[in-house]
Amino acid sequence: MAIAIKGCVITRDYGDGTKSMRYKKVCEKCGYTDPTEGQHTGGLGKGNKFKGHFKCKKCGNNQEIIIEGTN
Repeated sequence: MAIAIKGCVITRDYGDGTKSMRYKKVCEKCGYTDPTEGQHTGGLGKGNKFKGHFKCKKCGNNQEIIIEGTN
């Protein structure tokens, strides 16, 4: 399981041993949500973080993505 800390919303967290999740990018400056889902595969143990970046298609903001594992 994982939680979105910054710049995204988790749309699917399989949590079934596949260690896979899907998320949508969200700009925290203008609120734009990218309709395309991103995917992270690989384990996110408790306290481990996945980090990434994207450029908002609407306002051009360089947004950071942070997802943290919870178990």
